[in-house]
Amino acid sequence: MVHSSYRGRTELRGPADLHIKGVDIVDHATYYCFVLLKFCKGNNIMDSIIQYGNGTKLDGNGSLESRRNYDVLTVVLYVGIKNLILAVLLTLSLLYLKRRRLQSDGEPEIYLQPLES
Repeated sequence: MVHSSYRGRTELRGPADLHIKGVDIVDHATYYCFVLLKFCKGNNIMDSIIQYGNGTKLDGNGSLESRRNYDVLTVVLYVGIKNLILAVLLTLSLLYLKRRRLQSDGEPEIYLQPLES
């Protein structure tokens, strides 16, 4: 017995594993399994018992939320890596300028003045 909204999207695997394909927000619910046991109590006397499971909650928002978290993580990583590269380039530039300044400070400065006649 399958509800019409799940027809073609469900599959039983193993002894009792229900798999739902194409899970979406509308599938957010708690799912219960049940087993109907019919047994014979005597001559032409049947009895039945229904056993219900505890229920499994499927959060349809989870897939969208995880996708949203993935997008946020991608942006954070992009900005972080970009800023790291900029910081490394800035540091290298400053070290280069400091080195040039130290090299030029070590050389004596020569001032040329015109000769007076």
